[in-house]
Amino acid sequence: TIIALIHRQQAALHRERYELYHIAVKTLLASWDENKELTTHEKLQYLKLDDLRRLMESIAYWVHTQGNNGDKGGTVIDCDDLLNQLTKEIRRSKRIELYQAEEEAKRFIELIKERTGLLNEQGKDCYAFVHKTFQEYLCAEEIDYRADNEDDFGIVLEHINKHPHDPHWREVLLLLVSQQRPKKAVKAIRKILNRGSDYEQWLHRDLFLAAACLAENIKELYVTDEKLGEEILRGLVDLEVSENNKIGFRVHSQIFPILSRFSETDFEKRALELLKDEGDKIDKLRLQKYRGELGEKQEAIADLIKLFTDEDRDLRLSAAFTLGQLDKDSNEVVNALIKLLTDEDSGIRSNAAFALGQLGKDSDEVIKALIKLLTDEDRDVR
Repeated sequence: TIIALIHRQQAALHRERYELYHIAVKTLLASWDENKELTTHEKLQYLKLDDLRRLMESIAYWVHTQGNNGDKGGTVIDCDDLLNQLTKEIRRSKRIELYQAEEEAKRFIELIKERTGLLNEQGKDCYAFVHKTFQEYLCAEEIDYRADNEDDFGIVLEHINKHPHDPHWREVLLLLVSQQRPKKAVKAIRKILNRGSDYEQWLHRDLFLAAACLAENIKELYVTDEKLGEEILRGLVDLEVSENNKIGFRVHSQIFPILSRFSETDFEKRALELLKDEGDKIDKLRLQKYRGELGEKQEAIADLIKLFTDEDRDLRLSAAFTLGQLDKDSNEVVNALIKLLTDEDSGIRSNAAFALGQLGKDSDEVIKALIKLLTDEDRDVR
């Protein structure tokens, strides 16, 4: 709903996540002041609309440090704990007496109950951010504010060093690094890459996190330090083609989604070049999937269609399945799969049918072709 609202107002959505979240937060804060209740002081005496963002950033940081007991929503906080923390923050920022801050905190909680905003009431006397995304984003904003306010980038590095592989902090760190200026971002990513975490030679967690930061596509980072991107991409490609038995299935399964994140970034072209240079060491179909993700989708589709005539049956079977994963909106893909529904090999008919089902294209031509297969002689095809 929020993204649709932003799109309606601005026509285009930002490519950078933190920019999109910035606008989303602004939209939600404005919803709290829908009837100008804050600006006319009908609800709050000391807080104004301009104060709410900083208040939400400091609260988000406090909430996030309490741990993770939410699902898609943010961490759930007891009303009394929230009241105490709001009182502290309001008293600190507005420099008022304790009783005044406490009364303002109570009024603010009443406002939360009445209006949907960044913080929502969830159950009896419990509160949480409307989605964990906002908790994470505002938490990152608070860390960045402290570092900027104290002119100490060490505050950013301290949080990176403290929570490098904690899933609860992963998105906070990505959003924190992604909004840094290029030189600081390079410093932060190198801090991650060279951290030397336990079991790094087997788990490669530092490399994967550094790559995820790089894939946030920080402006001008590519020209600030060309070696950093090259080092990370080569590390990922080396893992992709490695025959080292120390690389387990779970580690290897992370490589494709991480490299795919470089789609439409400054590093997309170089990532694909490195993969194609090692093409003889990569499964043919996996390489086509990489091409599909990294800017050569039409070329990959054409090459997969060519494989339908290959003498290797297993390759033909897999090509049909892979094609269905590349582009659900391509008529070329749909038509190629429909044609395979009449192939003499039942396995290929079956894979083509499954791929069409995955695509979910409900055209009359697709439906009619699939209905015909309900009388196929092969049970697996039916």
